[in-house]
Amino acid sequence: MPIGINFVSVTLAFAARVIMARVLGPASFGTFAVWQNNIQLFGTLGTVGKINHVIRETSRIEDPRSQLAMGVASIAVMLTVTGALFFGAGGAIIFLTMQDGQPNSAWLQFAATPLFALLTVLSAIHRGLGSLVFGVIFDRLISQILFLAFLLAAFGAWRAELLATMTVFTLTLAVAAVASLFYLIKNTGVEALKLKKGVNLLQDWRNVLPFFLVNALFVINARYLLSYAGIFVDGDVLGQVGLIFTVVAMMVIPISSLELVAAPYLATKMQEEGARRAIINYLAVITAIVAAGLIVISLAYPLIFELAAIERTISLHLVLLLSAAFGFSLIANGGLSVLQFAGREHAAAKLLGIATTAKLIVGYLVGKMYGLVTLFGVDLAITIVFATAVISKALTVRRRPEAGDRQSTS
Repeated sequence: MPIGINFVSVTLAFAARVIMARVLGPASFGTFAVWQNNIQLFGTLGTVGKINHVIRETSRIEDPRSQLAMGVASIAVMLTVTGALFFGAGGAIIFLTMQDGQPNSAWLQFAATPLFALLTVLSAIHRGLGSLVFGVIFDRLISQILFLAFLLAAFGAWRAELLATMTVFTLTLAVAAVASLFYLIKNTGVEALKLKKGVNLLQDWRNVLPFFLVNALFVINARYLLSYAGIFVDGDVLGQVGLIFTVVAMMVIPISSLELVAAPYLATKMQEEGARRAIINYLAVITAIVAAGLIVISLAYPLIFELAAIERTISLHLVLLLSAAFGFSLIANGGLSVLQFAGREHAAAKLLGIATTAKLIVGYLVGKMYGLVTLFGVDLAITIVFATAVISKALTVRRRPEAGDRQSTS
């Protein structure tokens, strides 16, 4: 059921992007794509690494109303709200100063970023405590249905303005976040929102720092290309680039569905013998999905441009470059998840830090001097090297020893 719900929600999101392109027009759609990308980028940074950390910590909690469960939830919510406000402000400034965003749009981005971050972390809490279905409903379905309903109304009756579309998108995030928060209170009790006495947020931040580095670097690695496109190009070309990213995101539909079940399973499997087989199967399925996705995208992207009523001047070569780079990033992300669940988040952070730093610096210089095609090619080359290194590390992980194991050994 969670996989089915996630598949429907991501498909609805894809349909919403196509309809939005027709409603807003190429130029405004390109601006919205960059704006939404920033929300997801800086919102994920605002979770301060709590997504996989929460899943790992809650995977062994049997009672969702236990003090331990409420403690994990309260700290996660507190740190996320604080971090998302900080990163949301930084993202709004970048949108306003470097991506030609309007002040009202920047304010809306600032408001939507912490909502997205809170919704994402609440979903991780629900999933970790066993409420997988409800976590997916709040995180990936409610806001999608509401936003798609707005677009369909605009498509049938009137032409929506860009600012109105951004406002509605922000409101749909708010509705989903509030609903998810109320479900957390119902499931664990109101104590889940209260910080316990004696809890040291600074110490928890130190514990979660490696997870933050991995999550932050990965989301930058996955979304910096569209952010850079918002700096280097504008107008109808930006709309075409935004639609290409929508096409490429088709690969996320099956992989995100797989991860809903695979993440809690791998977090538990790391405590058992035979983890290597589970890791190999997991990475093999992701690789097969990426390979199939490249074929589907190469065949489907002309039709999607036609449905979106956007003139296509961008070549198949650029589409395949971006698709391949994105696909290898998804494979590498699977390896990063394995390393985090196996307690090797420091190694994951180191590898991803090197790759992301190289992409940001080299990518900016290349994009500024030679354009997007060369930028996508350089990104693909760096991503292949990075994915190879991550998978090599992931295939050498061993079962994490428990305290009892260490004591027995002693």
